[in-house]
Amino acid sequence: MNHKWLYIPMTCLSWLFGLSIGVNIISQNSEQTILIVAFVVSFLLVIVYPILWLRKLNYEQELKDSQKAAYVRKRVTELKEKYAARIRELSEKMDRMVQESLELQQELMREVRERQQLQVHSQMRTNELEGKLATETKRLYQLQSEFQQRIQELESERQFSVLAELRSLEPTEFERFVMRLFQQLGYDTELTGKSGDEGVDVIAVKGETRVIVQCKRYRKNVSPSAARDLYGAMHHYQATEAHLITTGTISQKTKEWCISKPIHLIDGEALVQLVEINQLASEIGRLRLSSSVKTMFDG
Repeated sequence: MNHKWLYIPMTCLSWLFGLSIGVNIISQNSEQTILIVAFVVSFLLVIVYPILWLRKLNYEQELKDSQKAAYVRKRVTELKEKYAARIRELSEKMDRMVQESLELQQELMREVRERQQLQVHSQMRTNELEGKLATETKRLYQLQSEFQQRIQELESERQFSVLAELRSLEPTEFERFVMRLFQQLGYDTELTGKSGDEGVDVIAVKGETRVIVQCKRYRKNVSPSAARDLYGAMHHYQATEAHLITTGTISQKTKEWCISKPIHLIDGEALVQLVEINQLASEIGRLRLSSSVKTMFDG
């Protein structure tokens, strides 16, 4: 409440009473007047002025409270605007984060789908390659089996060819070939080639080893009787070993009879292997050529 209008009348009233007092004092010097004036002044000083002073204080306090409330309202408004701006900023930031999160999630989903597609494609390609590999491996095994079979056939044909050439030799040519074989093995050899040789065709000596050899250019089995004759000849020739070499085969009975005896049995297949190991295949042709030339000159 504004009480400024009270100050002017009170001031004027105070001046009037003061002037009246002064006039009465000067003119009449009346005690009654003095008492009235004193009462009025006392009333004004004791009653009215404190009331006015208290009202002034209330007015100032209300003014301060009003100013403080206005400041608080202004401050609250500023804070509301500030926090509203901050909330809007955070909301916008949150919206951007949500948008970025959605974009990242979509990108991640695309990458996952691409990887899944790539994995499926890779698995399909792997299965395809594994199938091709299995097919090629199977084909390779088949080719390898055919190759091995062909090698065996060629080996059999070659062995049969060598064996056929050995069988085509004359008996004396076959004996000379066996002698050449033992020479290749490091033996000193000698052909018997005479009657009473006890069935022995070649004598081979190397160090303290003395070997007698019986050559059988057969197509059939060698019977145990040939082995018994060779075993008996060992004592005659004082041999330490005996070799029975044939272009045919050796019967099971002959093999059983020679068990635990110093007699080595060499059939056609084993003979071909010895020829190949010692590289004597060309020697067969040379012996045949030599025999043909000798026959021509003898004729």
